[in-house]
Amino acid sequence: MAKFDPLKLSSLKEKEILDEFFEVITSLESIDEVKKFFIDLLNKQETIMLARRLMVAKLLDRGFTYDEVSRIMKMGKNTVANVARWFNHGNEGYKIALKRIDELENKAFKKENKRINELTTLSPEYIKKKYATYFWPENAVKELMEMSEKISKKKTKRKSVVKKLREQRRSKKNI
Repeated sequence: MAKFDPLKLSSLKEKEILDEFFEVITSLESIDEVKKFFIDLLNKQETIMLARRLMVAKLLDRGFTYDEVSRIMKMGKNTVANVARWFNHGNEGYKIALKRIDELENKAFKKENKRINELTTLSPEYIKKKYATYFWPENAVKELMEMSEKISKKKTKRKSVVKKLREQRRSKKNI
């Protein structure tokens, strides 16, 4: 990354520039837009460096030691220690990012698990749902039966109401 002299910017101007930068990032609507933005913004090495830092934080969060992380990521222990310091004593940015990663992984796992369950399920209900066109006559008959039962219940209710009204009229006449 290019170096600059932060003393040349007032703290107000620096804050304004950073706020606008972060707003731009949060306004990106898809992963494709984010990729395009970072490809234009950073060179390949800078992008990889940022991604590796996040991976280091993830490994540390999962309980790996500095030595293990250093060996897995093929980087110096000082870099691992720096990421650990930012992870443990920073502004919670790494923790928020890792929480989002966990949410995405859980969502993907649940989706894949559901798909696997659907593929391995051979219950009649699943097959009828999956191949509804083959079972449409049966489904149509079921619907007709359900509708018939509903209509019949309504008629029964009407009959009982009418019967009660007639009985009330008779009892009034008898009085």
